[in-house]
Amino acid sequence: MAEKMHQIGKGQKSEILSRLNIAVEVPPLPEPLFPIEKNKIVKKPQDYAWNHAKTELQEIVAKLTASEAAYVTEARVNIPADFALACYSLASTLKKSPQQIAQDLAEKFNENNYLPEIKTAKADSGYLNFELDPKPFSDKVINEIEDSGDNYGNQNIGEGKTIVIDCSSPNIAKFMSVGHLRSTVIGESLARLYKANGYTVVRDNHLGDWGTQFGMLGRAHELWGDEIPELKTGKDTVQGLYKLYVKMHDEVEKQKEANPEGESTLEREGRAWFRRLEEGDPKAMEMLNWSTRQSLGEFQRIYDLLDARFEYMLGESYYVKMLPSVFKSLSEKKVTEKDEEGAVVVNFKESDKLSRLVVQKSDGASLYASRDLAALAARTKWFDPEKIIYVVGGDQTEYFKQVFKTFENWTDGKGPKVEHVGFGMISLPEGKMSTRRGRVVFLEDEGALAGVGLSKLECDFEW
Repeated sequence: MAEKMHQIGKGQKSEILSRLNIAVEVPPLPEPLFPIEKNKIVKKPQDYAWNHAKTELQEIVAKLTASEAAYVTEARVNIPADFALACYSLASTLKKSPQQIAQDLAEKFNENNYLPEIKTAKADSGYLNFELDPKPFSDKVINEIEDSGDNYGNQNIGEGKTIVIDCSSPNIAKFMSVGHLRSTVIGESLARLYKANGYTVVRDNHLGDWGTQFGMLGRAHELWGDEIPELKTGKDTVQGLYKLYVKMHDEVEKQKEANPEGESTLEREGRAWFRRLEEGDPKAMEMLNWSTRQSLGEFQRIYDLLDARFEYMLGESYYVKMLPSVFKSLSEKKVTEKDEEGAVVVNFKESDKLSRLVVQKSDGASLYASRDLAALAARTKWFDPEKIIYVVGGDQTEYFKQVFKTFENWTDGKGPKVEHVGFGMISLPEGKMSTRRGRVVFLEDEGALAGVGLSKLECDFEW
């Protein structure tokens, strides 16, 4: 991943985090995989035929009544009209009843043809109802569609605002499963919708490349890497890494069955291997970088099939160097405290109705939450976004409530909006999908990409 600063990072408001009273060290913004498209939409909502007709009606009515109280709206439900003017607010100014005002205006409109798209103007119980003429109005709409092409309907609502979308987020050294499909597709769909409404959109694929599980994989590679054919030949390394991952957890289960009361040796060794990563051990980092390169190639083949793009694919590891300053800032602002065992936790107010959130283990190791908080701070500085959206399964709803509330407390409620877009989970007949148990359906399994293959796979959705 390139370390060069991209243009959007130059001239970035250095006071953003200071304004939020967050003192953290944020790494440089890497160069994006694709250029970040700035808003080029020039159409305003009123530039389209419907809103244009409404705006013109508003101007005509304001002139005829010489009143700013004349306000054109869409017609009431079940009324055979398109637009309406409630005349009650004009009664005191024009010294007439609402019914008389509506009648007088209806006559003027029908006699003078102020707007060709309006077929009739009818008075009805103090309202003036306007009905569009289908022929001239539809001609305008068709001309707009022909002129705009694929950009028809695009608007400048989000002009000058940035949206960051965190989606897909597969784990390094594993294949993408059908569980990643909806996060990817929903995230891409949201990106296109926001772009069509004039926002600058940054899609950031937050890769899972850190944590104890990766330490377990590193230790497994040391123990059994030479036994896995795919790793020996180098022809299908991700398949080999996946087999290694499953083997590690099978061996852990065997050790636990032999010693139910104690911790397995392999788990201790996996944590020790992860500490090597956190300490920057060269061999451990080399393993991380190699498996990341192998995995990104596999991921990209799937993204090409789905026509999904990401401006960034920054793993959790990219934010690790931020963590000491993150922990310090959270503590200084009294967002976190240490529990009896020495872990760093967030204890929420009773009114928040949230269980406590652990952000650092008692041994100093980081967790998903601490890395997510670091990413939130970095994205805030890099992009100064209007909103950051996380497209993640619905089973993480409670977790994101905890993280978002922590971020709100950390930024004194002045940070960007944060939102979790959840979706249902997929369960197999054998139970919930689990990579470590080898109970998973990969996206490239036969039939999986064809209609997601759910009928063949006999999967059930849990909503």
